[in-house]
Parts: sequence; structure tokens; C-alpha cells
Amino acid sequence: MPIGISGKPFSGTFEGGGHKITGLYIDTTENYQGLFGYVEWDGTVKNLGVGGTVTGGDRTGGVVGQSRGTVTSCYNTGTVTATKSTAAVGGGLGANDGHILLCYYLDTSCSKGGSNALDVTKEQFASGEVAWNLQRFQAERVWGQGLRGIKHPYPQLRNKDFMVYKVAFMVDGEEYAAAYTNRTGHGLPAR
Repeated sequence: MPIGISGKPFSGTFEGGGHKITGLYIDTTENYQGLFGYVEWDGTVKNLGVGGTVTGGDRTGGVVGQSRGTVTSCYNTGTVTATKSTAAVGGGLGANDGHILLCYYLDTSCSKGGSNALDVTKEQFASGEVAWNLQRFQAERVWGQGLRGIKHPYPQLRNKDFMVYKVAFMVDGEEYAAAYTNRTGHGLPAR
């Protein structure tokens, strides 16, 4: 059963601390499915990764089925399926009437995008791009990732040594290409 359902929605703050919940398994035809089924206006879900399998009816997502609150800095790498052909379903959020910022889902996780979470490839996760984007508006917490040597396929809240930086290659003021690296230079391709 998800955290928060219609009639008893989640309200309050869930701080994931950059942890990833793996092995989530939901298989039902009920609506409002995800790790969080329904997040109310005064609810916040942040700094969280989710992986597993979620199957549900209408308003089904990997992280949140229905949000009217705030969902920020979250991602889903699991699969999401709706049992209804007209369902609001999404890799990150099934339906969103609230605020969402910096949420991502693996592009192969769901046939429908749903509610403003951005679809990204496995390669974008592994390159450090998602960790860099998750960090963009946070001053204190450090979303990071091991890019070489100690590799981590997905972002984690880490110490500053794992903070990911973007190196952009510019041509005539336009970004031509970009790579992601750590303080130690790990992540940039070897020459």
C-alpha cells in the first residue's frame, strides 16, 4: 500500500536524504499508486530515488501517483504501468496539481511521461548529468556521484568530493558539447 491515499493523503515532509528505495513492488488496479499514492497541498517529498515495479489504475507514478504538494529532487529508475488505457501515468509522477522541481525518470520506465518529470537515458544517469541537475539549486546538500573508479550508476547525497561539475564546450557562444566531472577530474574521458 502506498504512503498516502485518496481520503487519507500524505501531508508533512518526507526528506529522503538522497537515499534510493529499491525493490518497490505494487501490483493492483486501484488508483493513486506509487511510493506515495497521494500527496496533499501541505505535503513535501524531496531528495529521493525510487526503483522497482509499480502497476496501478489512474494516477500512477514511480515516486508519486497524485501530487498537490511539492515534489523536488526525486527520481525513478523502475517501471510504471497503468491498468487503464485512459489513466494519468508517469515515470516520476502520475498526475501533478502542485509544484515539481528537478524530478527525473528513466526513459524506458514508462510509455507515458506524465506530469513534468523529465525522462532521461541510462547514459545520462551514469554520466553525472542528473546528479549535476539535482544539485543546481541546493546550497547545503550535495548530490554527487562516483563517475570513475568508484562508480555509482545513480545520484546520491554525498560529500563534496563526489559533487558533479559540468564542463561545457562553447562555439560562438553556443554550447557545443558537455561533460560531467568530479573535483578530482574523474568522469572526463581519458585522452
